[in-house]
Amino acid sequence: MGKDFYKILRVCRGATPYEICKAYRKLAQRYHPHKNKHSHAARRFQQVAEAFEVLSDRMKRNQYNDLGERGLRLEGVSGYRFHGDPHATFAQFFGTNDVFAIGSGSGSARRPKNQAIEQELLVSLEEIAKGCTKRIKISQQKIAASGRAVQYEKAFNVEILPGWRAGTRITFPHQGDKVLNRAPGDVVFVLREKPHQYFRREGRHLRYTARISLKNALCGGNVEIPSLLGKPVLLCIQDEVLNPNSKRIFLGQGLPYRRDSSRRGKLIVDFSIEFPTEKLQGNVLDLIPSD
Repeated sequence: MGKDFYKILRVCRGATPYEICKAYRKLAQRYHPHKNKHSHAARRFQQVAEAFEVLSDRMKRNQYNDLGERGLRLEGVSGYRFHGDPHATFAQFFGTNDVFAIGSGSGSARRPKNQAIEQELLVSLEEIAKGCTKRIKISQQKIAASGRAVQYEKAFNVEILPGWRAGTRITFPHQGDKVLNRAPGDVVFVLREKPHQYFRREGRHLRYTARISLKNALCGGNVEIPSLLGKPVLLCIQDEVLNPNSKRIFLGQGLPYRRDSSRRGKLIVDFSIEFPTEKLQGNVLDLIPSD
């Protein structure tokens, strides 16, 4: 009866490649001779390395499952022989043979880390004003039980806090692709603002251009200004003449402060005056003072 590599790694026969890597990572550090001075540590360290060499290789694992450890070594099948250097297996897996440099047992500090997955996240000014949670699905890679890399969709609930700016990065650490012998990368969502129908953003302030007639600019009137808060703001023009350089400022009608959402920026209103397309009549010209 040959060696039971599954028992050595303390995993079941149906263990996934990820579970096999996880088991090796734990046991290899536990029995590393530089760390464990017990008399049986070196032997266990070698057994764990050999078990991992076989079970992490899909072809060797299939042959082992069919023929057992002795059958795996038959010349007519594969002629497999363990190379005999568990330190080489350790160094290849962790990227170092220094067990004390790896850190708190996971080995992720020394394993190569996958590249982060970055995805733009489009949000409206209304969503930034109030805050929201978006459920986003992205395509990722993982190792299936067969040992092959497969694509699948994973959903993330991304919380957008009031007042966040374009370029804000929301990071989900170690939630990226999962492949053998590499630490999962991060998933990063980068905030991008959708162009708005009415407003331009200037930090925490909003800018709006109100189109008014020449009559309203000269004689006054009421103008409705849209608001992100829902209810329009009524602008009353009276006892003054507006020109293209005029502006009005409404406090508390802008975007929330990032660190204090109870405070808001300004809404700055500029004016675009619509001039008549036809020639003015004489009685109207008499009302306009000359130089």
